[in-house]
Amino acid sequence: NGKPFDNRRFNLRIVKQIDNMKNLKIYNNNTSGCKGVCYINNEKKWFSYITYDKKRINLGKYTFKEDAIKVRKEAEEKYFGEYNRKE
Repeated sequence: NGKPFDNRRFNLRIVKQIDNMKNLKIYNNNTSGCKGVCYINNEKKWFSYITYDKKRINLGKYTFKEDAIKVRKEAEEKYFGEYNRKE
């Protein structure tokens, strides 16, 4: 359920650390509202990326933030599958 202190048996799952890292919360200094989406000031574009298997995968640069977020969400489904945070 995403609550870090809810350690009841039915709320826990056995996974590798690398899989558990796929569902981290968004950092509170994030300005786009989405993990893996940031604004590049000098290009006036939104940049989208995802990290998978210790490699950063660039998903492209977009004029509109909504497009960058959409591509990021699609990549999360593709790469993270069942370990993806559903928020």
